[in-house]
Amino acid sequence: MSEETGSMLDLLPDEFAIGEETKRTRDPMPDEFASRAEVAEFWDTHDITDYLDELKPVEFKFSDELAHDVVIRFDSDTFKRVCQTANRQGLTPIALIHRWVVERLNEQ
Repeated sequence: MSEETGSMLDLLPDEFAIGEETKRTRDPMPDEFASRAEVAEFWDTHDITDYLDELKPVEFKFSDELAHDVVIRFDSDTFKRVCQTANRQGLTPIALIHRWVVERLNEQ
């Protein structure tokens, strides 16, 4: 199977072309976001088609290493505190718990 390279923008129909008028009236896209919550807030209030000229192709791969699940049960108060802490950090509760476990293991 042959691999092709190019931009996702090359695949879009002409009606999605970015005109000069759109470029002048849109909010600037931040260079960086402080958290996932900030990313979500931005894209919840903006249309990605207004920023197609700023998108860049990225390479990624899925990790086979994250193949083990663990079920952890919490009482309501503890789970609420985990969710609040995760939210403040712009993470999901699962991502926060994963981070805590890895950090603790690295301390040993």
